[in-house]
Amino acid sequence: MNLGLDFLRQLPQEICYMVAGHLYRLLAAIACQDVAQHVHPYKSAIDLTLDVYATYVSIEGVSYLRSLRNSPPKIDAKGRRILDARHSRVIRTIYVGYDHVGIRHVHFDLPEQGDIRSLYLDCCGIWWKQLTRNSGLSRLVTQSDGLKIRHLLDPTETLTSRSDFSPGQAWPTPGVSCRLIDLDTCDSPREPPDNLRMSFIDCNAPKTHGYSAAISGYHVLKMLAHKSHTTTQFYLDLDKDWTSVIWMYMPIDADEYLAQIWAIKQPKSGFLGFVLYSNRGRAVMFGSYNVHPDLRLKFYRMYGTTKSPSRIYFNDWDPLCDDRRIKYLGIESTNLENNIPGDADPGFLETYPPFIRPSSSPPYTVYNELWYYTNCRLEDVTGIACCIDKGVSHNPIIGMLIHYGDGRRACVGQYRFDWALDLLAVDCLKPLLIGVGKTKKGLP
Repeated sequence: MNLGLDFLRQLPQEICYMVAGHLYRLLAAIACQDVAQHVHPYKSAIDLTLDVYATYVSIEGVSYLRSLRNSPPKIDAKGRRILDARHSRVIRTIYVGYDHVGIRHVHFDLPEQGDIRSLYLDCCGIWWKQLTRNSGLSRLVTQSDGLKIRHLLDPTETLTSRSDFSPGQAWPTPGVSCRLIDLDTCDSPREPPDNLRMSFIDCNAPKTHGYSAAISGYHVLKMLAHKSHTTTQFYLDLDKDWTSVIWMYMPIDADEYLAQIWAIKQPKSGFLGFVLYSNRGRAVMFGSYNVHPDLRLKFYRMYGTTKSPSRIYFNDWDPLCDDRRIKYLGIESTNLENNIPGDADPGFLETYPPFIRPSSSPPYTVYNELWYYTNCRLEDVTGIACCIDKGVSHNPIIGMLIHYGDGRRACVGQYRFDWALDLLAVDCLKPLLIGVGKTKKGLP
C-alpha cells in the first residue's frame, strides 16, 4: 500500500517510525535483489602457501565475506590480509563461521591467530564448521553467489544439492569436541548428518532457576535453561511455527542442580522424550507419556554431570526444510565418562521409574492417544501461580507453579512465564481444593 506524504505528516512521529521499521527490510530486500541482477556466481581456487586476502560486503549492517584471493585487493576495495605466507606453517584446520545469509568469519588454526574459542565464544546467530586434514590443507575452493561467498571447501569435498552451505556439522562455538547421538537409536549416527546446526543449553550455570521444553505430539521441539535475565521472546518465536505446543517446566531450587538426563525410546515410534533428574530426587518428563501396557519402553542415560556448569547441544531446525524436532544430542568430550550404555540395567530401563509413575492409570482408549505427565505434593503449600492459555478466549488454567513453606517449588501441567498470573497466597491452616469444571458454554 502506498502512503502519501501528506498523510504521513498527519501521523504522530512514533507511528511513522513504526511504518519505517517495516519498510526497512522490504527496501533492503529490493536493494539486494537489484544488486543480484548484475552479479554472477563463480568459483575460485585459493593457494594457502601464498598470502590470502579477504574483502567484505555489508548487508543490513552485518559484514560478510565477499571474496578470498592471493593478491592484494584494489586500493578502493575494503580488505585485509588474513594469512601471512611468511610463517610457512602447515594449516591442518580452518574454522568457518556463517549464518543463513553467508560466511562471516574465517579463522586459520595457527598460533599467531590466537585461541579461537576465546575470540568467538558464543557469537549469537553464528554456526561454526571446520575443514580439517591431518596432512595439511594447501588449497581452498570458494563458491560465490556473485555478491558474497557461500561455500569454503576442501577441493576433495563436493556440495550437496539440498543446502546453500557446505555439508557437515556446525556448532555455536568453534572448536567444540562432542560425541553426536541420534536420539531415534540412542547411539552414534550410522552416517554423520549433513547440514546440521547445533544450539545449546547451559546446565547448572549460575542463577539458573529451571528448564523448559516445547513439545508437540511425540516430538520435543526445543529445550532451554531459564536464568534471571531470560526473556520470553522464545515462546512467541515458536508460536509462529506451530499452532499447538505443550510447554513444560522443571523448576530448580537454590540448593538443587541437574544431575542426569535420560532419553526414552519406544521400538516403533523411536525417541519419545527426556527425563531430567536432579540431585534432590526431582524427576520431570519432557515428552509424551506412553502408558499403554503393550508398549515396551527403554530408558537410556544420555548425560551425567556434577554441580559445575556444563553444556549439552541439540540440533537447531529450520521450519522450511528440516524435521521440526530435536533429533540429535551433542555431549562434550569432558562428560563422556559419565555416560553408561543403554543395557546396563535392563530391569530399570524397561519401565517407568517409580518417581514418574502415576498412582492411577489413565483410561486406555486408543493406542496412539497422547498423554503428558507431571506431579507435585500438596502438603505445606504457601502459594500457587497459575498459568492460563491466552490463545483462547476463556483463558483456562493449564498449569500451576506450586510454592512450599520450605522455599521449594514444583510445577504441574503446562507452564510458560508469559502466560503466568501473579502468585496467590495459600493459608496452610485451611483445606486446599483444586477443581476441574466447564464454562457455561461447555468449554473446559
